[in-house]
Amino acid sequence: MDRRYSRSEKGKWQAPPELPAKRPPVRIPATDCEDLIEANRLTVIGRVTNPLIQKPRAVIDFMEQVWKLEGRLEERVLGLEKFQIKFKTESELLQVLENDPYHYKRWMLLLQRWEPTVSDQFPNSISFHVKIHGIPLQYWSEGTIFTIRQNFGSCVVRNVKEDKI
Repeated sequence: MDRRYSRSEKGKWQAPPELPAKRPPVRIPATDCEDLIEANRLTVIGRVTNPLIQKPRAVIDFMEQVWKLEGRLEERVLGLEKFQIKFKTESELLQVLENDPYHYKRWMLLLQRWEPTVSDQFPNSISFHVKIHGIPLQYWSEGTIFTIRQNFGSCVVRNVKEDKI
């Protein structure tokens, strides 16, 4: 006949071990951050939308080639989902942001100009270009485009002549 184990041998009905005491949060001293804010003025923060497929280091290397800025960017990975890209000039940064949205391995990338904010959700927006089709010629005006735009929410008109918002 098989031997049965006792409760103590099985480890049942024992009180769980005490959890270690929590450490207090680290207090960061108040400092003047103006020089750091200025140093990051030409920075874009990016976030991948599918971290299982998109790796930030590979995204950075790929986007350098897409933007034709190889060797002209400073970049670093900020974790599993985020990355930072620092541009040399304001015009390069604006050109990159003007031509978004971007994707890598069939998944969108969130790119947003850096701002001094503290949020795990930053960046949190993706820009889309919407081309409007089927407007009869007699209604093809700025007023019509602005009326359509109001129904989308927060929109910027890029090109009224081509009906892009």
